[in-house]
Amino acid sequence: MDCCENDSLWKLSVGRLIRHCDPITCNEEFPVDVWDTGLSVEMIYHCLQNEELMIPDHVGAAPRDPMVHAGRIAWLVENGWHDAIEIDVGVPGAPGQRDHWPVTDGNHRLAAAIIRGDDAIEASISGSIDHAHRLFMDICHLDKPPCYESGP
Repeated sequence: MDCCENDSLWKLSVGRLIRHCDPITCNEEFPVDVWDTGLSVEMIYHCLQNEELMIPDHVGAAPRDPMVHAGRIAWLVENGWHDAIEIDVGVPGAPGQRDHWPVTDGNHRLAAAIIRGDDAIEASISGSIDHAHRLFMDICHLDKPPCYESGP
């Protein structure tokens, strides 16, 4: 199945997702945290240990203070969330298509899922579902099991 703008929810492996877009840990492709603030896992644990939780509704669009992001993530770790993250994997081969950060909404929720050690996270996927499957391997449509599974 290859489709675009799929509004259905999918369950994605957090471990496989963060291979392409870990919002906290830097790598060669993305040398800073997704907010470019210097956020670290230690800051998030500091907020958790000291109960410095930032209610998500009280955070501006893109604060530059990494402790604001850490506090928001800590709040989500403690309280959870009900909305799916949004992923746009694009459509390979489409004119103007290039590699980009695929999480369009939900980086704080993804970071909280990482800290909590969640195995999976719900996501709305835009772009090619086949491409999402190639990137993330095991994805499961929440309304229509069984899961896509990686090959041998």
